[in-house]
Amino acid sequence: MTENDLEQACIDWFRALDWEYAHGETISPGGFSPERGHYNEVVLAPRLRSALERLNLGINASVLDDAEKKVRQFAGQSLVEANRDLYVWLRDGIPVEVEEDGHRRQINVMVFDWTDPTRNDWLIVNQFTVKGSKTVRPDMVAFVNGLPLAVIELKNPADEKADVYAAFNQIGNYKNEIPQLFEPNVVCVISDGTVARMGVDFRRLRAFHALARRQWY
Repeated sequence: MTENDLEQACIDWFRALDWEYAHGETISPGGFSPERGHYNEVVLAPRLRSALERLNLGINASVLDDAEKKVRQFAGQSLVEANRDLYVWLRDGIPVEVEEDGHRRQINVMVFDWTDPTRNDWLIVNQFTVKGSKTVRPDMVAFVNGLPLAVIELKNPADEKADVYAAFNQIGNYKNEIPQLFEPNVVCVISDGTVARMGVDFRRLRAFHALARRQWY
């Protein structure tokens, strides 16, 4: 088994769970079906917008514009703080101020349907190029409603030096080189085809496991 074989096996597992599949270059700028304008963007805007409209019926389009903008332009003081703060938005809804009858109040625009998983958009992407301080290409990224919630790094099972420890170090490099990919992140997975490891805040994983109602991790 090669790394490519392992990657294809992972894709097949996701597809068996009814996830949609796309190659990274297909949905990237200049691709056959682009879903982002620049390589430094990690949110698939058309899918996010579609989810916001689908899950927040009756909310004004300008409010959805504000919610979408807050997520796409989100940046925290640090990666840890950004990940923590954005998670609250993803769990409880994006806080947006609205004005009604001369009074301003805050509403939460929902990002996921927590009761009916079939109303969410599930997409697994391989070879997803992201530009940060360097341009790198994680092996696989799992998106829900256009947001990258999982990063999966695979290594060649036939290469003794390319083990899960190398994959772990690579994930660490990615966090420094393309931190924007990890702001919405819920789980990181590494595997060399024999050994697999998962890094996660289990409170978050439990929440999204309830959302998925399937063991996709």
